[in-house]
Amino acid sequence: MNLTIYQLLGVVAVGLLLGYLLRLLLSLRWKQSAEKQAEKHLRQAREEADRTKKEAQLAAREELFRRREQLDKEAEEQRQELRKLERRLSKREDNLDRKVDILAKKEHYLEEVQGKLTRREEDLSHQQQKLEELIEKEKSLLHQISGISREQAKKMLLERLSDELEHESAEYINRAVEQTKEPAEQQARNILSAAIQRCATNHTVESVVSSVDIPSDDMKGRIIGREGRNIRAFEKATGVDVIVDDTPGVVLLSAFDSVRREVARRALEKLILDGRIHPARIEEVVKDTAQEVDQVIREVGKQTVLEVGLRGVHPRLANLLGRLRFRTSFGQNVLQHSIEVAHLSGMIAAELDLDAR
Repeated sequence: MNLTIYQLLGVVAVGLLLGYLLRLLLSLRWKQSAEKQAEKHLRQAREEADRTKKEAQLAAREELFRRREQLDKEAEEQRQELRKLERRLSKREDNLDRKVDILAKKEHYLEEVQGKLTRREEDLSHQQQKLEELIEKEKSLLHQISGISREQAKKMLLERLSDELEHESAEYINRAVEQTKEPAEQQARNILSAAIQRCATNHTVESVVSSVDIPSDDMKGRIIGREGRNIRAFEKATGVDVIVDDTPGVVLLSAFDSVRREVARRALEKLILDGRIHPARIEEVVKDTAQEVDQVIREVGKQTVLEVGLRGVHPRLANLLGRLRFRTSFGQNVLQHSIEVAHLSGMIAAELDLDAR
């Protein structure tokens, strides 16, 4: 009986020992498995980090290459623009050299004409002196031959000489007119051509586009508005086309009517400074700006009339003159060109002893 209990206790002890050893073994195996799993995750994490690093490096290299290509492209465009400017300057220098040569030739021609006129005047004076001497000789001869009184001989001689002189003078004047008419006309054409060449500028196409600077590209979205309602309202109120492209910091306004384009430019600048951009505000600002531009046109028209010395000009005509301030043609402001033409016309009239006012 006692032996059996001891045996049972031994068996239990052995079972407990075996269970503890089995648990210890399982714990060791789980620990080893966890370490292997951790090493596997760590290895995968390292591989993922290396792959991410390589992808980031590759993306950075691609971005660097793209930026470099963009910079090379911009540099090439700038070089092309500089070459164009150099060609323009070279062509302008050639034109100036040609104009200087033409003016020098014209000055030489004028000097030759002046010399010819001086020689002709001297010849006329010499012939007049000879004529007077011949008249005196004929007077003496007639007085000796005819025996008539000095007064009668003088009268007869003067009558004959008057007829001959009138005929010869008419022939001489006709010859002189014919000889000087063609050179004078050619000289007049040369003088006008020289004046036109001195005043003319390079021909350029009249601008139909105005640019407005914006503080940031986010302002483009505010100008366009939700579903484009702001830009549609602006175009409807001003009558110009608004061009919003990828050009940074710039919005373009396109219209053939220069006054409308000026109103749109000023109105858009006011809206950008104010920051409140919506259809109602757009209509209000455009209306106020149009009145402001109309006032500027009236003031410029009045000032132009006073500057050129005109009198009795109708207000509508003065307003039309004021509108020319916003137009350009052939590289020059139309209003400034008109004022210069008015002054030149006045000076030409004064030279011709005409009314210069």
